[in-house]
Amino acid sequence: MTPSTPTPPGAYLALELELSVAISLFNYGHYIAAAMESVCQQTMAQAIELIVVDDASTDQSVEMVEQFCRDRAALIGRLGAFRLVRHEHNRGLAEARNTAFALANTPSVLVLDSDNRLLPQACSTLLAALRSAPPTIGAAYPLLVVEGHPRQRVANELPWNDQRLRQGNTVDALALVRREAWQQVGGFVHTPGGWEDFDFWCRFVEAGLSAIQVPQLLAVYRHHGDSMKNSETARREEELRHLLEERHPWLELTGPAAS
Repeated sequence: MTPSTPTPPGAYLALELELSVAISLFNYGHYIAAAMESVCQQTMAQAIELIVVDDASTDQSVEMVEQFCRDRAALIGRLGAFRLVRHEHNRGLAEARNTAFALANTPSVLVLDSDNRLLPQACSTLLAALRSAPPTIGAAYPLLVVEGHPRQRVANELPWNDQRLRQGNTVDALALVRREAWQQVGGFVHTPGGWEDFDFWCRFVEAGLSAIQVPQLLAVYRHHGDSMKNSETARREEELRHLLEERHPWLELTGPAAS
């Protein structure tokens, strides 16, 4: 991987970093500025380390990050630290997230996909919840405002429940995760079809960990694509159910597809 540091020196002068935000980026150059701005606008921005991991994008993603740093230098200068890291070859979502966790200089990392964005109180609220939770609580996640879906308006509305996870995923990846918990479960593991999130939470259950829901709307989730599923997609989902059940035999994925 090749580091890039397009920001002014002032972006690296934090006295104390309290959490990291990890943005995984692959060919989402048209969304990344909004995601980065939402991190810079956090109420505790000066204590945040932002790590953007570009997974060998083939569009203008990296250029858009660098342009944001030039055009919004004062804004990104509000952060405690900023780092852009580039994978030389595409390694997938799981490894992009793992790269950020491995580089983080703080005890907890907030996972943010490049097409989503945080509301201003997200980091401070999630950090307070995680700090007050016992060590067996490995992550804290918020309610999400859903944009672009014809019917769904809120996501992550269900509290953590090990038994509910047997039938499918109910928790999005947008969560503040203790680095110790990430290490304990072996990090994120490549799972085709975007099911890395579900696999990660299954590893939580198997490690005796859980997550806590913070019942506040703290981030925006952007829905993409058609809701209609063709036969090829349905076939792939069936394959993914079998894959996850092989990894985690306690799952019972007989109902609607996990996500």
